[in-house]
Amino acid sequence: MELAQRYYGSDDTAVLPREIASRRAFENAMCMDVAMGGSTNTVLHLLAAAHEAELDFALADIDALSRRVPCLSKVAPNGAYLVEDVHRAGGVPALLGELNRAGLLHRDVHSVHAPDLTAWLTRWDIRGTAPRRRRSSCFTPPGR
Repeated sequence: MELAQRYYGSDDTAVLPREIASRRAFENAMCMDVAMGGSTNTVLHLLAAAHEAELDFALADIDALSRRVPCLSKVAPNGAYLVEDVHRAGGVPALLGELNRAGLLHRDVHSVHAPDLTAWLTRWDIRGTAPRRRRSSCFTPPGR
């Protein structure tokens, strides 16, 4: 409702999908998928969405991301944990926070929930913003 009011009431085009769905946002989405040990369906859907948005985002970009982003949670069917388990452990905010602390996210991307990812993480990352070294504790190192 708020976004519709911003668009129609204030002519704010920043809330439109094509403004939010930038190449950098797609890179963040793929980083999150890799970190969750996500589905290959994500690859198909992100490539299709990028094509529709007329973005230059290809399989080679996904390959490059997968070689530098670690798998932080082995969610079924790739592991024994369910999405509910990930949620109980902090969920998406916790995973994005870890990726952020590792310098793997574009923090300036627009979000439907906040002006940018930095503002969103400041509010929702349950582990805080203090830098930590977590690469040694990932389930699967980048590129494996």
